[in-house]
Amino acid sequence: MIIPPRDTGISGWQAILPEKPEFPVLQEQITADWVIVGAGWAGLAAARRLLYYHPKDRIVILDACAIASSPAGRNSGFMVDLPHDLSSGEYGGAGLAQDRITIAQNRAAIVFAREAIEEFSLPKNTMLDIGKINAAASPEGIKHNRDFAEHLDQLNEPYENYSAEDMRRITGSDYYQSGLFNPGCTLVQPAQYIQGLAKALQAQCAIYQNSPVLDYRQESGKTWRIQTPKGTVSAGKVILAVNGQLQRFGFYSGHLMHVFTYAAMTETFDTARLEGEATWGLNAAHPMGTSVRRYADRIIIRNRFTYDARLEVSEARLNHTAKRIRKHFEARFPTLHDTRFEYLWAGRLCLAKNGAQIIEELWPSLYAACCQNGLGTTRGTFAGMALIDGLMNANMPYLATISKTKPNRLPPEPLASLGANTLLNYRHWRAGKE
Repeated sequence: MIIPPRDTGISGWQAILPEKPEFPVLQEQITADWVIVGAGWAGLAAARRLLYYHPKDRIVILDACAIASSPAGRNSGFMVDLPHDLSSGEYGGAGLAQDRITIAQNRAAIVFAREAIEEFSLPKNTMLDIGKINAAASPEGIKHNRDFAEHLDQLNEPYENYSAEDMRRITGSDYYQSGLFNPGCTLVQPAQYIQGLAKALQAQCAIYQNSPVLDYRQESGKTWRIQTPKGTVSAGKVILAVNGQLQRFGFYSGHLMHVFTYAAMTETFDTARLEGEATWGLNAAHPMGTSVRRYADRIIIRNRFTYDARLEVSEARLNHTAKRIRKHFEARFPTLHDTRFEYLWAGRLCLAKNGAQIIEELWPSLYAACCQNGLGTTRGTFAGMALIDGLMNANMPYLATISKTKPNRLPPEPLASLGANTLLNYRHWRAGKE
């Protein structure tokens, strides 16, 4: 039996949405041409691509949770075009040739998301083309930005250096000493995108929420039978778009690193209490630092990484981490010291030690678009669209650039957890004020 995923805390991104479309629970026996497991960035991208090639095919999408409540709607919402390797603790560094490939793939994913928003008339604030800032609060952060700028020069990629005064003007905070602005990144409201895209695709796909897959098997060598708590789907082809949950389906066990990050969203506040621009997003100059977004009259802050091979974290750990997040929030925004965190949540990431993605046929007629390496918005979208484009033999230049490298095997437990958390704690310490 496959263990359904469990997410800790309430995602503020989903909670603040004014509407929540209805999606049914699967409660019958149905048939389909395709079953997509996972209604996140990869799964919905795959569904949209399938509809482009085969608009008459019967497509069923199953999600274990409420649509947009899973990690797809819990992330920080940065669609990053530039290299961003969390597993190595660096921005860039994979080599110029590979970084150019990554940039081209990421930009293809951003175009895909932008076109989906336009095609289905999603709210304009679903995606904001305002770039992101790598913010530095210490000499260590300044050095990281300087090194990254040198790398961007070699790639011939544009950027802009911001002074402490620029940072104060934008964020309303005196905390940051400098910044490096990247214009190609877009900011999305992740839950709004996932929910809106799912609602739009619902006109042509059967989408079921709160319908976790408990078992699946191939019958007679052709048909897959997918079992949920209250129903079944029989289909010719299956796509697993479940990121790190892939190991619970029997694949890549011992190869995937399961990392959690933690976020908080403030209650609405009087904007007169914080100067600066109304909307912006920044990552720390150190990849293990704190990311912050201002979304009109709310602040979203993400901090801390932990490794947990069980694929879930407790409420106690979430509440303990909230104290750390609070400390970092008040250091940056002292004028909002009494502003309450309205929502607090943990989000799951899946990384490969060597940064590899899983975009492949696992078994005859069983496919995967998984392992997004901490960039679910961009790499998830790319995985979903690239999987289908490859299956359809589409004339897409980026198909030739997809690496066949597999995720490296990890040390056995408990060594993997001990080593990963030791390394994460060290990198947090090195991040310092970042």
